[in-house]
Amino acid sequence: MYKFRGKRKDNGEWIYGYYVERHYTNSQSHHEYESYILTGEFTISLNSEQYEVIPKTVGQFTGLKDKNGKEIHVGDIVENYAIEDEVIFYKGIFTTKNNAADRFGMKQSLYVHKELEVIGTIHD
Repeated sequence: MYKFRGKRKDNGEWIYGYYVERHYTNSQSHHEYESYILTGEFTISLNSEQYEVIPKTVGQFTGLKDKNGKEIHVGDIVENYAIEDEVIFYKGIFTTKNNAADRFGMKQSLYVHKELEVIGTIHD
């Protein structure tokens, strides 16, 4: 299972867990969806709590932590040797916007950076 975070719709606090979307058709036959983060144990019995989140704030955990032990998610702003950049998922890897736009067409995974520090998110 992949781990995500998102801002709760009811109070704006960050919540961490598993991401699910509920798709439905409203009374005007428009397709809509709601986004949720499930916390706790995610088992067959779904023994967890769910919180509706703001869809644009949802970011997947990269599997990496910064130099201070803080988890790095898509949408974080990281600093690497005094350069600030946004963490993104691009062409199959976790990278930063500047790396994805490299003029030589090369992209660098976050895994090669050792001094990253999360300094915020694009949503705060």
